[in-house]
Amino acid sequence: MAFTEPEVRSRELDAGLEVHLRVNGADRVAEGVSTTTVLGAYLRDELGLTDVKLACREGACGACAVVFDGGSVPSCLVPLPRADGCSVLTARHIAADPLGRRIVEAIVEHDAIQCGFCTPGFLCAAYALARREPRGSPAELREQVLEALAGHLCRCTGYRRIVDAVTQVLEQA
Repeated sequence: MAFTEPEVRSRELDAGLEVHLRVNGADRVAEGVSTTTVLGAYLRDELGLTDVKLACREGACGACAVVFDGGSVPSCLVPLPRADGCSVLTARHIAADPLGRRIVEAIVEHDAIQCGFCTPGFLCAAYALARREPRGSPAELREQVLEALAGHLCRCTGYRRIVDAVTQVLEQA
């Protein structure tokens, strides 16, 4: 009991921050934010963006990945106050974008989805990579895809089909 009391007080003392961010193209203001609140929890719990999957909450699985100021990051590791002034895109928004739609279509074409839990995180990572317009031989593009998708776990597909789908999109760009 003595250990939880000071912890509760410190969370109450740092609550009250205001964070301005752009989420899926819309300006948002998060009020009463604590320094312990993470971006993924805000997106999912406050904005109802259930395409952000909070699984491991340690940045190890990639399911909660979002595109944060152009790069793919695990949203469970980003303190919400760090997102002040930043832009965030989730899989839902990306799938409606022409480039995102091409990635989704390639994933479907390659039969790279089974349970689908990891797919939003993979989509965010693939989209962030594709937006950088990587160049190179097919082998070099594949290596860039492998690097971009590192840290994303999928227990169903074995990754090959996901990597093939994303590589195909990059080759066709």
